[in-house]
Amino acid sequence: FDDNPHKPANISENSVVYTGTHDNDTTAGWFDSLQPYEQEYVFEILQTEPQNDIAHCLAETALYTKANTAIMPLQDILQLSSDHRMNTPGQKENNWNWRFEWEQLDDSNCEFMKYHIDNSERYHAD
Repeated sequence: FDDNPHKPANISENSVVYTGTHDNDTTAGWFDSLQPYEQEYVFEILQTEPQNDIAHCLAETALYTKANTAIMPLQDILQLSSDHRMNTPGQKENNWNWRFEWEQLDDSNCEFMKYHIDNSERYHAD
């Protein structure tokens, strides 16, 4: 397992890492669909204690990898459930309806992202 190239510690600089795309469930929705033993395994891989904010846990993990680029859908930053999924491939209805509303962006989410973007040295003012 230690040599698995997809393990966060093994992700190379010449990579893009992301917590999700428009075509999959939100991180919170995906995690909620897992069996308890699968959820425990996720935290084991991430080498962290079980917590409620899996979306932030995965975002933090992505930001601190060596990958040149880290992408998080806004739904994950906001820790939103499956109700906020953007698209379900193969489903003709109820896609592309989710819209961001400013009141969804609270101080704690902004502080989380600012702290981890600054400390992971992903922000460069030049």
